[in-house]
Amino acid sequence: MDIFFFLKKVVARFCDPLTGIMFFGLLIFLLLSIKPGWAEHRTTVCAIFFATLWVLSTPVVSHLLLVPLERHDVFAAYDHEKDSADVIVVLGCGHTETESLPLSSRYQSCSMRRVVHALMLKEETGLPVAFSGGVMPDKRVSEGEYNMKLALALGVAPDALSTCADGSVDTASEAKLLSDEMKGKKLVLVTSAAHMRRSYDYFQKEGLTIFASPTDHLLHFEALNYWNVNLYIPDRKSLAKTYVAFYEYAGLLSQRFFGE
Repeated sequence: MDIFFFLKKVVARFCDPLTGIMFFGLLIFLLLSIKPGWAEHRTTVCAIFFATLWVLSTPVVSHLLLVPLERHDVFAAYDHEKDSADVIVVLGCGHTETESLPLSSRYQSCSMRRVVHALMLKEETGLPVAFSGGVMPDKRVSEGEYNMKLALALGVAPDALSTCADGSVDTASEAKLLSDEMKGKKLVLVTSAAHMRRSYDYFQKEGLTIFASPTDHLLHFEALNYWNVNLYIPDRKSLAKTYVAFYEYAGLLSQRFFGE
């Protein structure tokens, strides 16, 4: 594992608003307690962090953060009636290899949705499906192999399935490997809607011809009724959506300044 990959994972951990606020809030609270004369500011600091957590946990804020990520006008959306493609490529999204669990419980929800979406596209188009992703640090089986295992369990013929980018550890390395493996082919890219903007940029940078087919959408409506009081009441689902948005924005910054 290279140092840059490790640092990206550390940053990703602190993209979780709850983790960041709890960690830095406690750190600042302790520093204020130690510094003479600063203890009187602890209540103010606690109030600021509480208010920040409240705001980031509201449906209205998570929605506004996700809108720029899940917009469809920033990439070429796939239309099987108009666009000519060669293969559907499904990006990995994580799994567990705990054998005591049923197969359906070993996949993150984003992985399940990507696989199901790709198989539905296959039924519509007849295109083969290639599952991308390598072996993650704490796993024995690659993301691609494990996702193909689910497709096989759902009854898809093995001759229509394959794996690709087996040596990749993230989206940037997937795009680099696929630029050789899929050279000259037109790809239908399947990934989560919030992740599509960054993925699309990676693949275009590598010279691949791609059509976007996002799934796993976190936004289920386009317009908000700002008079609805429930939009301003925190809930755990909105906090989770805010985390996804922060994670993707951090990835976009890394992509812009470091290229990966």
